[in-house]
Amino acid sequence: MRLLGALIGAILVVTALSDACPKDSLCYEQLKHQRTAEVMKTILTQLGMDAPPNVPKEKMPSAEMRREMRRLAEENMDELELKLMAEEETVMVIASDPSNGEDESSLISYFDFGTHDFEAAQVKEAKLSFYAYLDIPTYNQEVNIQVYEKSTDGKLGDLIVTAFHTISNSQRLTVQIPPKDVGRLIEAEPNTKGIFVSAKFSGKNIAIHPQETMNDYENMILQITMAPTQSMSSSSRKRRDTSAAVCHADSKEKTCCLYDLEIDFEKIGWDWIVAPDRYNAYVCRGTCDYGENKPAFLDYGHHKVVAALQKGGEKNDILSRSSVCCHPTQYDYIRLLYVNRDGRVSIANVNGMVARKCACS
Repeated sequence: MRLLGALIGAILVVTALSDACPKDSLCYEQLKHQRTAEVMKTILTQLGMDAPPNVPKEKMPSAEMRREMRRLAEENMDELELKLMAEEETVMVIASDPSNGEDESSLISYFDFGTHDFEAAQVKEAKLSFYAYLDIPTYNQEVNIQVYEKSTDGKLGDLIVTAFHTISNSQRLTVQIPPKDVGRLIEAEPNTKGIFVSAKFSGKNIAIHPQETMNDYENMILQITMAPTQSMSSSSRKRRDTSAAVCHADSKEKTCCLYDLEIDFEKIGWDWIVAPDRYNAYVCRGTCDYGENKPAFLDYGHHKVVAALQKGGEKNDILSRSSVCCHPTQYDYIRLLYVNRDGRVSIANVNGMVARKCACS
């Protein structure tokens, strides 16, 4: 009797869930809203936020800078994948003018690390991306690049790194920066140390510093990868099988199936998400009834016991009115570039963002 009571209780719970679970096309809009809300909640939870970051509009990257950041991330896709799998955090910090335009004669790129929650010892790798401007196009000419530490009082410090690149047009160039040198910038007192880049071409420095441009997308970007601060399992972030069939919205399919659902972050007012600007989250939709009276859960679990209950009069009535919900059983993650509370652009894998398979249960 105890088992029968437990089974009936479980069935009643399933029925309650089923009543709130849309099964047909009439509820498609409601399903889309629910799935969108679920995605928004998942993002905030996994990024450790209670609400979207309240970053002033003037501190948000422009559309052009967003494109530059997306391109940098795409160029290092495989490398970033390995780092994020290892739970290493990657952030992008945009250079600024420490004098706020009051001293345009002193070229220096200052990186504001804000109230950072990482230490110098955590820095594993760093890359400096800067915009090199050419008056006229050339053809595969070599550029000698030297990166120096520089104080905000104008004093040139130690040489950090030397590199060579070939260039044909105005473009972004990237150089590796030793972690120890980035560590010194992090540990320095605010607004005291920055970077100066010399990229000589035909006797002219073609590296653009914040004092030389009004376009934020031409500013330097310091990409820093940090060691994880705590142990986390990365197994949940492995790519899953993506072979599940997807039904079309205009199809006549009525059973539980996976459908497209595009989420546009700009349309939902989340301009703090830098990339992707939109993506396919997918949604599960459809009926879970097999035949007119046979509930889908009879094919799962203790189906023989449940089937036996159908001979019990009142219990049979409970069963005949019961059904189950079409819902995702497998999810995948996506990589997000987002503006955090400090105004820095961070990169993170967020789980539960893409529904891959649906089932009735």
